[in-house]
Amino acid sequence: MRALVAQEPGRADLRRDLSVSLGNLGNLARAAGDGAGARGYFAESLEIRRALVAQEPGRADLRVDLAITYWNQYLLAVRQDERHWLDQVLETLRPLREGGLVHGQLDQLWGLASETLRSSAAAD
Repeated sequence: MRALVAQEPGRADLRRDLSVSLGNLGNLARAAGDGAGARGYFAESLEIRRALVAQEPGRADLRVDLAITYWNQYLLAVRQDERHWLDQVLETLRPLREGGLVHGQLDQLWGLASETLRSSAAAD
């Protein structure tokens, strides 16, 4: 997949596919207990997804993809970084929520991040 993206770097669809593959590899690494490997895959996916959203900020699918990557980073974060990643999830999804978009993954991620922040604030 990386080779295809290198051959056609202007194709957003290939870059998105690569970011999805990297996210899947990150999930597999995390499930196998390889936190460092997972972070590496998620970081590479994050770089691609940020660039895609910067190019097309109005695309809901790209924003949801980016929010998923932020959530994955949260799942691996040390305590002092957790809030940063949760805030990133909400900031990425906020324009879609404010625009009235109804989307299953958007609503699920928004709910998870919001509830986790509330629970964390109550525990502190």
